[in-house]
Amino acid sequence: SIFPIMDKEGNFVTIKEYKKNFCKHIYKLQTKENRMFFLEKKIFSYKTHKKYLINFLKDQNNLIFIIFRNREFAGYIKFQLVNEKYYVSIVVDKKFRGKGIATKVLYYFKSNKILSKKLFAEVKNKNLSSVYAFKKAGFDKKNLKLF
Repeated sequence: SIFPIMDKEGNFVTIKEYKKNFCKHIYKLQTKENRMFFLEKKIFSYKTHKKYLINFLKDQNNLIFIIFRNREFAGYIKFQLVNEKYYVSIVVDKKFRGKGIATKVLYYFKSNKILSKKLFAEVKNKNLSSVYAFKKAGFDKKNLKLF
């Protein structure tokens, strides 16, 4: 378990390493509404999702952390090492949005230099809340690409 953070409402936000039992929780966030902001927009089966996560984590440089708010699953943050940079992807469950969780979690990873490589993100410019969260967390033109 990683040091707890507080959201805008004073609730504890905790980050824990991914375990297999959270596969379904992450899958439930792969909605059409969420995926429209991804580079890969297609919806897929749970079986495909499970296989993807297994393959993703086979590379020990790739990481997934689960985000909790007061012990309740609130989302995840994923890091994929590509060309000596960690590409960051974060999804917060709809019912926990607008509470500053994504900004605080992104800031935590960026400011504490927990990962050995620089962080980088590609965010769809129409995803205003995500663009705002990354910028507020300290991402700028060098490490935030809008598409």
